[in-house]
Amino acid sequence: SLEKAREEAKALGARLARAEEAAALEKRRSEDAAASLEAMTREKDASKAACDKVNAELARSLDAARVEKTERDKEIGALRSSLEEVQAAVEDAKAETARAVRSAETDFELE
Repeated sequence: SLEKAREEAKALGARLARAEEAAALEKRRSEDAAASLEAMTREKDASKAACDKVNAELARSLDAARVEKTERDKEIGALRSSLEEVQAAVEDAKAETARAVRSAETDFELE
């Protein structure tokens, strides 16, 4: 009976050792999984920061492009206005030339 109790104690000790090994292995696996998750989190955070930086640069570029477009639109408006003034002056000059030609023709006919 004492021998049987020693064998049972030895068997329980072996089972306890195996359980401790299994627990230690599970602890290492959990720590490895946590480290992997932390690394993925850092990578995700770095990627997000890079995306945020690119988005900010794109927003600045878009703002600059909008400002440039506004300036170009103003320049185009001024050029159109100048062109209209030149076209009006050309039309006036044509009309004046036509009047001068008619007047000269009338004067020539009278002579």
